[in-house]
Amino acid sequence: MPLPLCAGSGDRIPGIWFHANTRRFHLRDGDTANGNNGCDPEEQLPADVPTAVRLEIRANSVELFFNDVSKCQSDRAERTTHQAAHVWASDPWHTPANAAIADFYILCDSDVAADGLQPGDQPGCAVTAPPPPPATSADAQAEIAAAGAVPGALYLIRAEQALSQGNELQQVDIPLDYDIGFTINPAEETIDGWGNIIHVSASGENCCDYVRLTEMLRKPLPLFFVMYPLLCVISVLRRGTGSRPYGCTPTLTGFTCEMALPQTATTAATQRRS
Repeated sequence: MPLPLCAGSGDRIPGIWFHANTRRFHLRDGDTANGNNGCDPEEQLPADVPTAVRLEIRANSVELFFNDVSKCQSDRAERTTHQAAHVWASDPWHTPANAAIADFYILCDSDVAADGLQPGDQPGCAVTAPPPPPATSADAQAEIAAAGAVPGALYLIRAEQALSQGNELQQVDIPLDYDIGFTINPAEETIDGWGNIIHVSASGENCCDYVRLTEMLRKPLPLFFVMYPLLCVISVLRRGTGSRPYGCTPTLTGFTCEMALPQTATTAATQRRS
């Protein structure tokens, strides 16, 4: 059962991981209806071979390409623009994927006609804040942008480098329609857990953390969270007065949204998401 409140709109615009012990993409891009909507291709990337990745994010859709071949497409309900979105490669919350990244760019406009984006459609990607120290100089950033192969793109990484945890590159204004691209070269050895590649977040948060609980509780709770406490009370009454009234408190643990059921239950109702 999906729990749409586990990620706020703008927490992952996008976030990309490798599934645990694989080189298979886990893409979350979200919309205003569900901040954790995504699109995962079936195939794994080859090890020790660079793959050109392009993500076309539009107001009502998302499409993922490997080496210019479409691998995944999904419709979206509605999006919004975001100011000063944080861009990481990789983020502070996950172990980095065992891979190297190069030619990482965001394209908000183009000097030439490109698939889905026409010249003059919208302003370019506006940099709204410098990266935290140690930051590259403005001259170095200009050189990176000038060296870009995609006209009009904002290049955040050019030369190949290993992914590192908490590496914030820039804060960028994100429009409704934009492309994100990079080249990734995964190692043969995978990691036991979600391996983050890139993460763009307007909130500066990931998702499902305790700091987001207050915001989540301001919204209408899903029926799932309303019915289970009632079922627990009924269960206690049916077992008699000697039964211990185990609680059914919603808890958020990392990336797992859990509902704790009575200990006598044969199975635990756990909705995992990421």
